[in-house]
Amino acid sequence: MESEDAQRLEESHFSGPAETAPSSLFSRGSTEPLQSPSAEAPSLKVAIPRLAPSRTSGRRIRTACAACREQKAKCSEYRPCLRCVSFGITCTPLESKRESRERQVEELEQQVAVYEELLQHLRSKVDIQDAELITRTLHTKTPITRPPSPDPLSATHSTFTQPSFAMDYVEEDYHRNQQLHAFGYLGSHSEISWIRDLRREIDKATPLAETKAASPGNGYKALTSVSYFLDDQNLLVDQGIAPYDRPSRTIGDRLIHLYFNTVHPTFPIVGRIPFMQQYALYYSRPDMRPPSRWLAILNLIFALGAKFGHLLSEAWMGGTDGPLEYFSRAQKLNFTSGQHFDHPNLQQVQAEGLSAFWLMSMGHVNRAWRICGASIRSAIALGINLRSESKDTPNFSKELRYRVWWSIYTLENTLSIMTGRPTSAADKFCTTPLPIPYEEDQFHGPIASHLLSDYSVRYGYMHAFSSRRHKHPPSQVSTKPAPSVGHYLASTINEAAPSNSLYFLYFIDITMIMRRAIDVLYAPGGSREPWPKVGAAIVDLVRDADAWSSSLPDVFQFRPMQKSKLFERQRWSLAFRFYSTKITISRPSLCRSDRLRPGQVQSPPVDQRKNARVCVDSACDILDLLPDTPDVLWLVRLSPWWCIIHYLMQSATILLIELDFCVKFDVEEAAKITVLVEKAMGWLLAMAADNLAAQRAWEVCHSLYCCISLTPVDSINATPSATTPPPPQSNILRAMQDGLQLTQSHVSLSQNIVVHPTLQTMYDQFVPRESSGSIFDNDNGNYQ
Repeated sequence: MESEDAQRLEESHFSGPAETAPSSLFSRGSTEPLQSPSAEAPSLKVAIPRLAPSRTSGRRIRTACAACREQKAKCSEYRPCLRCVSFGITCTPLESKRESRERQVEELEQQVAVYEELLQHLRSKVDIQDAELITRTLHTKTPITRPPSPDPLSATHSTFTQPSFAMDYVEEDYHRNQQLHAFGYLGSHSEISWIRDLRREIDKATPLAETKAASPGNGYKALTSVSYFLDDQNLLVDQGIAPYDRPSRTIGDRLIHLYFNTVHPTFPIVGRIPFMQQYALYYSRPDMRPPSRWLAILNLIFALGAKFGHLLSEAWMGGTDGPLEYFSRAQKLNFTSGQHFDHPNLQQVQAEGLSAFWLMSMGHVNRAWRICGASIRSAIALGINLRSESKDTPNFSKELRYRVWWSIYTLENTLSIMTGRPTSAADKFCTTPLPIPYEEDQFHGPIASHLLSDYSVRYGYMHAFSSRRHKHPPSQVSTKPAPSVGHYLASTINEAAPSNSLYFLYFIDITMIMRRAIDVLYAPGGSREPWPKVGAAIVDLVRDADAWSSSLPDVFQFRPMQKSKLFERQRWSLAFRFYSTKITISRPSLCRSDRLRPGQVQSPPVDQRKNARVCVDSACDILDLLPDTPDVLWLVRLSPWWCIIHYLMQSATILLIELDFCVKFDVEEAAKITVLVEKAMGWLLAMAADNLAAQRAWEVCHSLYCCISLTPVDSINATPSATTPPPPQSNILRAMQDGLQLTQSHVSLSQNIVVHPTLQTMYDQFVPRESSGSIFDNDNGNYQ
């Protein structure tokens, strides 16, 4: 019916007026003249009938519907309108201003109710200050004037610029930005990220002219401006080198000696006794041709020994192959016949681990992290991350494999701290026992042999040994009850002679504490945890670290540092690792925005202030270990030279962050921090003479230090003028600048010559084998 009515309406519109006009009036054939309007004649006006009202029901309104307004068409006075009915579309009325306001008010009231309920829920889960703020907000009746809400993009950016300790997104496009390819993503627990955050805070408070003058690189968003890694350096590996050349036996012995005396105690990835047997046979029988994988590992060990020899400026290194030559030879030996596509074995795990260690020592941290990840995956593929109950594997070999796992475990965690990236192996999937505190030549002793042959005894021994230090996570503790014999044997641990194996056990222990700190505090989910929970975790981790330090044997105690030469290098390694771990643990407390400010009525919680103090004190303790006058040769002989720049930069970054705070709010403390910052910069400058990574680290610290020193307390809110002279610099800083000019010509050689060559490939370890019989055990790389 509605469609028929509509059709009649359309017919009346188009046919009605035309039919009322006589056709004779418009006919050209008519001869009669037209009458004037005044003449009496029938009226030409035709009455148009009124439209019949629509039979559709609806209410009459004065505004067009949504469809008619969009098409700019005339709308009828009823709903649904005739036009929408004729086209068969839905007629949607528009709200009036009063109706729109009422609806918006209703929605806002509902939203406020949701916010109040949420605040009530959160009030019991935050600290005291935030709880009081929530209470005052809920009870206030005065309307609060808020600035306009920013768009989501700007809100996200402003959130990022606030001090934080965990990140769950990235701002840079690491795929498209060619400059960032070499460095990659650097996470929140890397000191480079801390430097970048500090740079942003300084840039926000520094005038543009000073910022451009002080900023290194191409802006604070580029990691290249704050990174001291050398991954952007080209690799000049000699592809034409003879792969089977070897140094003389005398040079080879010295290089092997340097490696096993400095690297092996911290990184026992290769069994010393079996490897030395293989090495002796290799030089005593020139006619033997060992497999290329073992030769690659041998050259990697030579390369690490040569690197350490060059750092010591050994006279006998002149005229011999350097680290680059050994490295090139190892690369060429390992990448033949598509060996990088082979399935992993134990020797490949060792080779990849040594390659990663080499890359880290040369400053190529990004490449080292990637190769170490390959080593971890190869080890997991072989089940080395699990306890072995194989009847075919000798107990001696099982223990060496356990040490292979813990070597790459500690290396990966070191690289994780340096890059701020997660580790690839979860502790929950690791059941590899901790290494026993006995050397390889002691494995046949009564206690060591008992521990190696009976796991239940070993578990009881290690459980009693480790329980004196800190509580391990559940994933590291077996549910099987420990027998009393293991506890009895553990009572003899204090009577055992100190050894590199005992040092390595303690080194693993402190690394496990550091690993827990990364997982608990720096995972993306950690930033969403309430601060009381985070603070409690920090307190527990600091307590575990202090308990670890207190349980060290006297020969390894470093607080205060001993004068004894026995295990001196091991003490320094444990000291650097301990203070670095405490910095990593307590770093989130340093970035809290509610630290004590002048005029602040209520101070922050005691735990927070204490944890922030722990972070600063740990950074100071690292520098207090070093003499006031830099001595690079002394530092190389005693320190973990492969990552010493990381330890110095970590402590210097914390002190620069604290200095930026103290310059604004605590002048007396700023003077104390300044002395230590300049000390750290002095050591970096001394190392920069022949170390490009140290030169970059110094430049970054120097730039930040100058920006901070240009903002004293009395000029924080002042506008600097062109006539205002810069603040006077200390004698130490002027001496450092003079020293940089003296060493610049030497350091600049690295722009054209690769001072720190690196490897971007993985290796496999060797096991020589004769056709007549098995001379080498291909499963564990040892001689039979």
